[in-house]
Amino acid sequence: MVLAACRTARGRVLRGEGVQGLAQAFLHAGSQAVLASLWDVDDHQTARLMRGFYRELLRGRPKADALRSAKLAMLRSDPDASPRDWGGFVMIGAASGPVPLVARTWWQRWNGWPLWIVAALVAAALPLAWRARPAARA
Repeated sequence: MVLAACRTARGRVLRGEGVQGLAQAFLHAGSQAVLASLWDVDDHQTARLMRGFYRELLRGRPKADALRSAKLAMLRSDPDASPRDWGGFVMIGAASGPVPLVARTWWQRWNGWPLWIVAALVAAALPLAWRARPAARA
């Protein structure tokens, strides 16, 4: 689960239970791991980090390694950038395993537009086919 918003890793500290918050709710609901933020994050910088994170996941890297690589890529691309932009994101839970991603089919790559073309052609051809049919003999 990815919670790419402000302070999603924070919560109340309960004695004997630890931090209880949104991230823990997803873990209790069955998520293997949760990527969440410890503090307020910038939207633009978070989007950059998430692109790098998902790029690494698509390469088959484990979740924690993908996050680390995305953070390092941001640091390399702008050495003067503030760690506040990428340092607040943490992986909670089973971070070592890869994420089983489903390969996109040809249909998903084309976003379904061929279906609309075929449907439009069939809809346009139906009236022509109806007029061209032979007359019934009595």
